[in-house]
Amino acid sequence: MQPRNMSMRGVVDLGAVKAASEAAAQRAARAASAPQAGPDGTPGGGAGGGFFVELTEENFDSVLALSQQAPVVLEFSSQRSAHSIELGAVFERLAEEFAGRFVLARLDIDASPGLAQELVMQAQIQGLPAAVAVIAGQLAPMFDRAAPQEEQLRQILDQLVA
Repeated sequence: MQPRNMSMRGVVDLGAVKAASEAAAQRAARAASAPQAGPDGTPGGGAGGGFFVELTEENFDSVLALSQQAPVVLEFSSQRSAHSIELGAVFERLAEEFAGRFVLARLDIDASPGLAQELVMQAQIQGLPAAVAVIAGQLAPMFDRAAPQEEQLRQILDQLVA
């Protein structure tokens, strides 16, 4: 087995994000907000064959735990960004193609602003579209403000799961 050639530059411990997320989840529970995803975290129908999940404050801990078994790609999205919508379709195709070698977790920054703010600060994201990988609970920046083309993104994901 060859060693991974991944830089640890920019890796962030998610402990503070988890604590903030737990506090936000408690606030959300008290506010009795309507759930935006199914009980397993997938949107209705489980798009992506189970390789895709809508990230919310409620399922953040369980999605973070998945990063112990496979890389989790956090895609920051907004319906207000055409580039985010286009990137989302590309990520969904690639999640299906990679068939479980990574989990795609989409964070709608408009639907979960508290969690989005914490993660954006931790990952030092400057703008959309943006994505970071979570590997064993650690953030590793992928890109922000400029999404790679599909083939470049496929190569990035190949390196991520190698």
